[in-house]
Amino acid sequence: MAKEEFKCGGFRLSKGKIEINRKLASRTFDEFTPSDVMGIENCMRCGICSYSCPFWLETKKFYDVPAWRTYEINKIYSMFYTGYGIVARYLRLRRISGNEFKHWTESAYDCTACGACTYTSPMEVPNWYTAIIMRRILHYSGFNYESAEKLISNSKEKGNALGIENWGEVASKVGFNIDKKDSEILYVTSPLEIQNTDVLANTLSVLNKLKLNVTVSSEISDPGYYAYLMGDFETARGMLVKVYETAMKLNVKKDNHHRWYGVFLAKMARSKEH
Repeated sequence: MAKEEFKCGGFRLSKGKIEINRKLASRTFDEFTPSDVMGIENCMRCGICSYSCPFWLETKKFYDVPAWRTYEINKIYSMFYTGYGIVARYLRLRRISGNEFKHWTESAYDCTACGACTYTSPMEVPNWYTAIIMRRILHYSGFNYESAEKLISNSKEKGNALGIENWGEVASKVGFNIDKKDSEILYVTSPLEIQNTDVLANTLSVLNKLKLNVTVSSEISDPGYYAYLMGDFETARGMLVKVYETAMKLNVKKDNHHRWYGVFLAKMARSKEH
């Protein structure tokens, strides 16, 4: 962290402090719902959530307390979206400490998003979600793990996080229907399943025993979960849209996909307006 300014994202180091610009804050928080805001602002930092976190129970490190992540995210939110926070930012009274920031990457990924911390929080604070938001900031600022960024780049370039290119061949060998119109279900795999054809074969066997009319798409081998969990919401959203568009193209019957697709596109339009 010797350089004065990082070209890769929205952080800048100044006199041992991390400064955050408006562009990074907008990318992170403009799509927050009122319930998201309520979640990060309601945290009392009582620490009760830590007793349900398997990481903190093992390490006892302060940055593995789920509420610590929420407080860090709330500091950034308040600096751009609350009156007192904006004043504090201009007076240089509120910043992200470099000593604390160096723990962000480890803290953000010391979380499986299991949600146990939310169940034990007196205010039901979604501390697991702030771990994802922390990863999003790390992604945009250029401080994310290289392995996480690799999963993101694979999702963008190859269509799945593990970079597997022969999905159609694998599905055909296992025995799945491919791009079959008017099926009851569009089955969207995980890249991990593609790596293990035994898992895929067992899945198909169960679906057949349930007498379900299932198809897979030759173009979809990842629903976008990896990109989302690594902090790239835009890539994840694009992959999810592709799933819905493919379901419509193949006229899949299950789950009223036309209705949900319309709702999804409406939300997308509103987010782009901001």
